[in-house]
Amino acid sequence: MNYAIFEKQDHDIYYVKFSPEVPSGQEFEIYLQKMTDILYRNKSVYFIMDASYAPYISSDLRKQQAKWIKKHKAQIAKNVLSTVYIIPNAIQRSILNAIYILQKPASPYKIVSTYKYAFDHLLELKAKKNVA
Repeated sequence: MNYAIFEKQDHDIYYVKFSPEVPSGQEFEIYLQKMTDILYRNKSVYFIMDASYAPYISSDLRKQQAKWIKKHKAQIAKNVLSTVYIIPNAIQRSILNAIYILQKPASPYKIVSTYKYAFDHLLELKAKKNVA
């Protein structure tokens, strides 16, 4: 099983869909490695992170992700133009917002409830970038 399925949707937009299954440590490590590969291979990138059916992950995996973010924070700030999270559940959206209030993210982000809003938002950002 893959915890996260990666799909390149445009030359600079990556769609990451999370499985509803709780990941093993190895599956989570594979996800982080794929994120690292994308982060360092692309000069500028947008992410759509689809957590529509994502399970709550263990505190150990959350800590592992926090360490990954801390380790790669400069590269994230440099290369990630925006991340849009698809989180239809209001409680989960509130949790992510609370985390980001306490720990400012390394790159711009938005939380939406559907894929359409996520993709439209990124297209709008890209259009503004091309105009500026």
